[in-house]
Amino acid sequence: MQSVLDYFGEALEDVEGHVAVRHAVSGSGRRGREVNSYHRQGCTELRTGEFEVLAEAGDGVIEAVRHRERRIAAAMWHPERESPFDAADIQFIRNLFL
Repeated sequence: MQSVLDYFGEALEDVEGHVAVRHAVSGSGRRGREVNSYHRQGCTELRTGEFEVLAEAGDGVIEAVRHRERRIAAAMWHPERESPFDAADIQFIRNLFL
């Protein structure tokens, strides 16, 4: 997600408390679920208008986005590090291809 936001000109900033932890996210794409977190930079405000927020952490760090016009979605957590894979993550990825 960091690379996607950077590519589209969104501002990234240093964030605290998101390295090697689990925390809750909520929003239109994720409702009150816990995810893993491994990032030192993040975004707290989308400025370009190209993305909508799907999920954010309790501290306001945006954790998942979707492009408003293109088939692009991204998340800050790592679904590949979950065992077993989370059904919500599988559906998030499938929705990109439907």
